[in-house]
Amino acid sequence: MTLRVPLPDNNHLTLISVYAPTLDSEDDVKESFYATLNSIIQAVPSRDKLLVLGDFNARVGRDYRLWEGIPGNQGLGSCNSNGLLLPGLCAENELVITNTLFRLPNRHKTTWKHPRSKHWTILDYILTRSRDRSDVLVTRSMPGADDCWTDHRLLISRLRLRLRNLLRHNRPAKRARRFDVARLKIPEVREDYANRLTELLGETPPPAQQPDSVEADWSVFRDNISKAAEDAVGYCRRSHQDWFDQNDASIQELINQKRFCPPRMGKSPHPRLPATLQEGKAGVPAKAPRAAESLVAI
Repeated sequence: MTLRVPLPDNNHLTLISVYAPTLDSEDDVKESFYATLNSIIQAVPSRDKLLVLGDFNARVGRDYRLWEGIPGNQGLGSCNSNGLLLPGLCAENELVITNTLFRLPNRHKTTWKHPRSKHWTILDYILTRSRDRSDVLVTRSMPGADDCWTDHRLLISRLRLRLRNLLRHNRPAKRARRFDVARLKIPEVREDYANRLTELLGETPPPAQQPDSVEADWSVFRDNISKAAEDAVGYCRRSHQDWFDQNDASIQELINQKRFCPPRMGKSPHPRLPATLQEGKAGVPAKAPRAAESLVAI
């Protein structure tokens, strides 16, 4: 059974409930089950949170090194043949077995009691995507939670889902285009804009002057202003200014002044030359950042 639960900001949680073939089932039955489950998991959108939960009739055991990153180091007992099929499914779909991640008393790990030996083991599991393992606060069984006799314990997971704002994330960023209002200083452009706006407003029916039509009237008025400005004024052109080129003359003058002083000081020392050299040395590092900052501020 599959259930897709809608979450805020266009997120979803997909729940897949399963009951796997028992240990003594035919191999082709087991292979068919895991092939079907694998296709269902792969059909889940990759952006969805995912929980696969149910009775897998599998003992994964405690040897977590055999399947690195899939079971944790808090498993119990030994592995059986079904316990090899389950980690294989997890490896193919990048899932983690949450039961084995948390250090708990054994009675909070085990989910099924063997009818003859009366020993408790783990057959029920809750799986989630490896990338979302931090969403799982704990997965544990609940001894005594059932009101009728059963050989299984209730298994729960407490989650804190970290959701992404997919609506905002998927919305392409739009750069606002700005009208070149500086061109309105040109009399011809200003007159052209006024004529176009007058013409557009003259073609527009008069406002209905009804409370429920205010928004519609404003939209028409706004569109007319924008259309006239677009045709007569146009938009600002983006320019990639180079702060060094704009201030090249003043910076180059300081550099030349700095280079000119040492030879002159050697030939005919002048009281003013050392001070001029210091001004040149201090001026270049100070002038360049100020030039860059002035451009950024524009």
